[in-house]
Amino acid sequence: MSGRQKQILFYLAGLGLIALGIACDSKLLVALLILGAAGLFMLGDSAAPKKAREAQPASEPYVSPFAVAFDAQEVRVTLNGNPREQVRWEDINAIGIRIDEDFLPEPWWILFGSGKSGCMYPISAIGAKETMDEIQRRFPDLDNRAFVEAMGMMEGGKMLWSKPDPESPGAKAGESA
Repeated sequence: MSGRQKQILFYLAGLGLIALGIACDSKLLVALLILGAAGLFMLGDSAAPKKAREAQPASEPYVSPFAVAFDAQEVRVTLNGNPREQVRWEDINAIGIRIDEDFLPEPWWILFGSGKSGCMYPISAIGAKETMDEIQRRFPDLDNRAFVEAMGMMEGGKMLWSKPDPESPGAKAGESA
């Protein structure tokens, strides 16, 4: 049986099931209408030439305009290739995640530095995964559980690490921001 003959068979079967469904009781009607519609759908999908289906361009993956990089001294954030913010590793006083409450919530890393230094970048930034690995290496007391909780939030944020206060031992990680 050729491809065209199969298409016609699906079409006729779909029409027949729809006609039969109209003449039957309600439960059977719904089942037959669904089967008939499925047959017609399969006809419509298989009727399109293969080349036409393949010719549709694939959508390009999202690439963040933000990039984050680090070296032994600091973390740097750029936006569209232009320097934006930086903070020296030794100046980091706290690390948090904030959820951007736009159309689709997106987590942002926030590295709070001493004075007015610090940087902020989305988790989708180029280099964010490598920077996260380095943050976890440099700050072993980072609250990974709070990080996981933050990934499930729709708004707000979490503090993941803070420099211990000389008057109070331990970091205050995991607190909602």
